[in-house]
Amino acid sequence: MLEVKNLTKSFGGLRAVDDVSFTIDEGSLTAIIGPNGAGKTTLFNLIAGALPPTGGSVKFMGKILPPSPHKAAKRGIARTFQNVKLFHEMTLLENVMCAWNSGPFLLDSILPKRYRETERLRMKHACYLLEDMGLGADRDTRAGDLPFGKQRLAEIARAMALKPSVLLLDEPAAGLNRTEGASLAKIIRHIVSSGVTVLLVEHDMQLVMNLAERVIVLESGALIADGPPSVVSRDPRVIQAYLGVA
Repeated sequence: MLEVKNLTKSFGGLRAVDDVSFTIDEGSLTAIIGPNGAGKTTLFNLIAGALPPTGGSVKFMGKILPPSPHKAAKRGIARTFQNVKLFHEMTLLENVMCAWNSGPFLLDSILPKRYRETERLRMKHACYLLEDMGLGADRDTRAGDLPFGKQRLAEIARAMALKPSVLLLDEPAAGLNRTEGASLAKIIRHIVSSGVTVLLVEHDMQLVMNLAERVIVLESGALIADGPPSVVSRDPRVIQAYLGVA
């Protein structure tokens, strides 16, 4: 489904992503880990079209993705962010509704009946997603008034409103306690079981090892390990990258 080939991104003299290659199968759940500054978020930004690559390519369903978040989203790639990016003055329902592409704006503007039906469907779809995340009771609450854990889930709901084929989760467990992290793991498993391919960047190793089917490890922008969690966790290069050597 997704092919990253010889992907490189440089910022001046810094090579943040260094000749990285891997493929992601449809319906899979893959984690990308690595120390701070390893290039994980830069890699996500390249896949999501937020940054142009210095070299290499990202292919989705066999076609090269252009460096455009809008085009990536239209093709079926949605994402969340390290720092929550909700519209804090809007309700949760409004946040999720705004993500769903309702169709041609011109037709909606000149056909009131069509517009009302479109809005009804958008609201129904948004309500369903919030219920799915356990946020149904908070749908009319301003996003900025909610606790951080619920804001994290709301951002995932908004990303899912795009009806993606691939969901990129950038540190979804950051700032969550153990109970919230366990709930998040159940939600991610549910998303994968619904047919969505999930690629996540995460620092919570307990979550990664219990959740991911496959782990890709970056260090200083380069891919140093790729495989099942049980194998990757014993790789000497991974241990050195995280703990150093005596």
